[in-house]
Amino acid sequence: MLFENLSFASGLTWVGLFGGLVLLNELVRRVRLAGPVIFLALPLLLTPFWMQSTHELLTWFIWSKTYTILAFAGLVWLLRFTQWPISQAWLFSLPALLLAINILEAVYREFQFTGIADPGSLNGVARLSGVWNYANAAAGLLNLLAISGWMAIRTQGRFKDMIWEDQTISWLICYNLWHFAFIYNLAPDQAFYTGLAVNMASLIPALIWLKGGWMQNRVHTLALYMLALMTVPGIFSTSSPVAVQAIVSAQTSWFVSGLALAANLIFFIYHVRQILVRARNPLRQSVHT
Repeated sequence: MLFENLSFASGLTWVGLFGGLVLLNELVRRVRLAGPVIFLALPLLLTPFWMQSTHELLTWFIWSKTYTILAFAGLVWLLRFTQWPISQAWLFSLPALLLAINILEAVYREFQFTGIADPGSLNGVARLSGVWNYANAAAGLLNLLAISGWMAIRTQGRFKDMIWEDQTISWLICYNLWHFAFIYNLAPDQAFYTGLAVNMASLIPALIWLKGGWMQNRVHTLALYMLALMTVPGIFSTSSPVAVQAIVSAQTSWFVSGLALAANLIFFIYHVRQILVRARNPLRQSVHT
């Protein structure tokens, strides 16, 4: 058991968050004007409202992350629906570069967290550091090194989806195991919603009906989630009636971190073998497809 104080209300909220993100992601994917309306016009209208909020959870980091992911969503829209990037194929590698930077930042934070003898609490939530942080940081580095096919990203299909072929099911599972462990270790109060619901909202479509489209899903769903958090800051916080707390213990932290490390190590070995056997350039060519 990884969580405590689970309830019917929290389960229903999880399903609502997951379903809402999936549906809105499909709206942004299928309707060309939905992206500018949701990721540009809506934030501009809401910014004055956000600035009036004095909620303690709206830190500079949340503000920065919100506008960064909104800019990322705008980049994805430009790559999908405008003609100017076509002559400059390197622009399609920017999503991969931003993903790599994001993973590297998280790995650094986990290493940094491990060096804190007594991490205390964050927003009233107890945290625990240990060797498992090193294990999960290693998992993140392996996942980063297994990113390939940067220059093979393209748009295709009726809805001009941004397809990244080398984001295979195996890599996606490894990424999500690592990212869940990262949230579980550093922000245990967010693991149930951010670590599971938001991650699954981008993963499930990529596994079933939009294979190769995880990066696009991830940007959309994370931007939508940040809009919700900025508008209703305490919706999933410890003071919320539907808040769910991860069990903070060495055993649970070792379980999620160890699982992430094992999965990423196995996939990394397989990834290197594929590069050697198929004689592929992992930057310019798809290794697994």
